[in-house]
Amino acid sequence: MALQMQDRNASSVAEDNKALYEVVIDNATVRVSRWLFKPGQMSGWHHHELDYMGLHSTRNLLRYEMPDGRVETKDQLGISGFIKAGAEHNVTNVGTTDAEAYEIEFKQSAG
Repeated sequence: MALQMQDRNASSVAEDNKALYEVVIDNATVRVSRWLFKPGQMSGWHHHELDYMGLHSTRNLLRYEMPDGRVETKDQLGISGFIKAGAEHNVTNVGTTDAEAYEIEFKQSAG
């Protein structure tokens, strides 16, 4: 699987505080995953081995923690952009409503 969950904070993230994650399409070209974050839930640290893009189907107020200590909070709706392989982060829903996003991973690199 291209999305690798890391154990960077495994001891501090209770199972009931992790966002729901499911693969909805997986073929030779693309993998599409659905993420559902209740308020306060997080993804857990993970590393993306493939290029990908995010599509936020609800307005999301998400906090992104990076390995170098940077923290970014983004109010997102729609496409979040194209991200090259190698991204690593922990994502937390810091909003007051459920956040739903789809992650589209490209199995062939854009170069």
